[in-house]
Amino acid sequence: MLSPKVGGSLTLDLHHVTLDDALRAIRAAYGYQYEVQGRQIVIYPPHRKPASIG
Repeated sequence: MLSPKVGGSLTLDLHHVTLDDALRAIRAAYGYQYEVQGRQIVIYPPHRKPASIG
């Protein structure tokens, strides 16, 4: 799920990487933040900091 301020697409080819590691790599490379809310992952723009950063 994306914040209304996030748009576009990102394509990755990952092997032997956990979802958590992939999300952290995206955060490090692009600055996007994310928050896990139950079974959903919400992606936020770089300047927005969620209550708990993933």
